[in-house]
Amino acid sequence: MGKLLQLPPSEELAWRRQMGGLRKEIAAKGASPAATEKVMAEFRGYHRELAPDSIITFNLWCEEGFSDVQHQALTEAVYRLREDFDEYCDTRIGIAKDIILDLLVEKYR
Repeated sequence: MGKLLQLPPSEELAWRRQMGGLRKEIAAKGASPAATEKVMAEFRGYHRELAPDSIITFNLWCEEGFSDVQHQALTEAVYRLREDFDEYCDTRIGIAKDIILDLLVEKYR
């Protein structure tokens, strides 16, 4: 069984919110109740690494000399890019989570 990872308080809260749905998802993949608990314990370490905020952070740096219109256009472009990136990340994180869970369920079957 994997080592229990101690998460910071905000990540611990996010983990607890997802536990019920995750437990059902693991059981739906065919894991026995005992295997479900083992998968949950091991997956907990991956949970932190899959958090979108741990992957990338966008910063908007505004150079002096931009007009108000240029600054507004730059700001809008960066926020659109971030929205697109966040959607892309959510999709990729979902795929990674499914693959990891499938492998862990197979490991404890």
